Amino acid sequence: MSGLDAPTKGSVNYDGVNLYQLKEGELAQFRNRNFGIIFQNYNLIQDFTAYENVEVPLLLAKKKNRKMRNPSDLLEMVGLKDKIHTKVTLLSGGEQQRVSIARALIQEARAIFSDEPTGALDYENSNMIIELLAMLKKELDVCIVLVTHDVSIAKSADRYVTLNYGKIIN
Repeated sequence: MSGLDAPTKGSVNYDGVNLYQLKEGELAQFRNRNFGIIFQNYNLIQDFTAYENVEVPLLLAKKKNRKMRNPSDLLEMVGLKDKIHTKVTLLSGGEQQRVSIARALIQEARAIFSDEPTGALDYENSNMIIELLAMLKKELDVCIVLVTHDVSIAKSADRYVTLNYGKIIN
């Protein structure tokens, strides 16, 4: 759905655009402008600070979005005001995931795709990340598509779909 992998059949349409009819560079720019992505393994640049990691999508944008948030404000929103200039290698797993969430929000995307955002975290950090996503969904009016193997997380969503070998079973 996010445009990172091509479907084996069918199409993915977003706001009237079939993602897989775009050229590779166009797809990357479309994804950067319209989607935020939160990865299970954070996908942060290890030599960068929290601020610099959040700023990356802005640096990659060929065409600047009308709406962009301030990296410092986002890091404060996710509870990392005191870690803005800290290298991400010095942050805990929960803190790194919060940097990843802030990065996903930088260009005011209307859709956030999140792949197992709690998969690498302990119970306490997992709960904090799910509560943070729920708060951001409400406050920022953003759609969050979340993949998880944790049934309790899935059931806390507004809507959940269960897949089994690529088939919807509920």
